[in-house]
Amino acid sequence: MLNEKGQLSLEFLLIFSLFLIFLITFTLPLTEESIKNNIEIEDAITTKYEILKLVDAINNLYNQGEGSKKTIFINLNKDTFVDIKDGTLKYNNKEFTLNNNISESLYLKKGLNKITVSFPVNSETIELY
Repeated sequence: MLNEKGQLSLEFLLIFSLFLIFLITFTLPLTEESIKNNIEIEDAITTKYEILKLVDAINNLYNQGEGSKKTIFINLNKDTFVDIKDGTLKYNNKEFTLNNNISESLYLKKGLNKITVSFPVNSETIELY
């Protein structure tokens, strides 16, 4: 009788161990994929927020008029190309409308980028540098 209880405990431990191995084998890759997706979403939201700082700076300077100047800092998690044409700022298939018809192309590197937005006196366009 004592021997049968020991065998049941051993069988239970063996079945429980196999169940844990099975569970870990299937859930660990799913967890890794979920974490990777969350990081990509967070990067996209952060990039959008940082690009919106540039859009706001351009629109505010246009509204303030000639002689205005503003310096902004954009911190990105990856290199990003920004194209501005005909009042539209585009990056990664996303578009934002501007109050100005400037034409510029910016290559923003990963990390902190310093951008000065200027609306010179006697000029019709805003300059980015």
